[in-house]
Amino acid sequence: MAFPTQTPPAGQGSTGSNSFDLIITIATGVITAVVSKLIYDYIKSKRIRIKEIKSSKDPDLNGFVDLYNTLINDEIRIDASEIIRWIDEDQVLRKTKSHKYYHYLFVGKLGKEIVSFIKFMYHTDSKYLFIAYYGVNTNIEQARLFAAPLMMRTLLHLLQKELKDCKAVLCEVQKPQAWLDQAENNKRKARLRLFKETARMLNFRLFEIDFEYLQPKMEIEPNQQPSSEESMILLYAPIRDEILLSRQLPKEKLLEILAFIYLQIYRPTYRNEPEKDLIYQSYLNSLLELYKDVLPDYIPLRD
Repeated sequence: MAFPTQTPPAGQGSTGSNSFDLIITIATGVITAVVSKLIYDYIKSKRIRIKEIKSSKDPDLNGFVDLYNTLINDEIRIDASEIIRWIDEDQVLRKTKSHKYYHYLFVGKLGKEIVSFIKFMYHTDSKYLFIAYYGVNTNIEQARLFAAPLMMRTLLHLLQKELKDCKAVLCEVQKPQAWLDQAENNKRKARLRLFKETARMLNFRLFEIDFEYLQPKMEIEPNQQPSSEESMILLYAPIRDEILLSRQLPKEKLLEILAFIYLQIYRPTYRNEPEKDLIYQSYLNSLLELYKDVLPDYIPLRD
């Protein structure tokens, strides 16, 4: 059955149709813009951003402290307030020409949550960089996949610009031990693997220095000898240092590295307590003397 068509008055049909189409077009455009903005905001909220913390007043400091206390074992963790104090002092001292000992603290943010951190120091005389603390919240997939390389790219950028004279990057990690439970050993292996995998991604050569590295104790009292040190793995990533084809480190170079770690990284622990500082310096020097006696002329480097 056919239905008759009705012709509208002149001008009304085309105008009505165009108005309807225009409304649909505008509505579609608005919806598309809104959806695009929501997608952009979602992607942005899921992107890890790296920022430097330069002050105890930084609003992200509490998030760093919480993650730091969660990820770093008690026996190798200094109180977070000490790190915060170093950061504040460093920002003041950077304004002086004589300042040589620089502190850096970077965190990774996923939305508003702190999911990673790296704390390191650089000394302009020795030209070595020491990574003191490094952590990633691997319970969060985005952090597990992207935080480590992003933080290391930040470090690489500093090495190419602000710290371009750096000779090598150093860090210490805990060894897996036969007497520890499997869960703890798995954590230690994962930490070592994180460093090595991240270094490979950025084309760093990262070696284990094959000797008995003793981490100095940081707790000492007057008239009291420090307790035994923990044997750890010392990692070495040469930047401007040359490596022999035999991949061996001369004894003099390792002693230079150890002097940097013991006297420029550890000794300032008691910088505000002169009596303890003298005792601690004597203790650190005794460790260096021990190494002078026992180290061979060349020390192997292992991948």
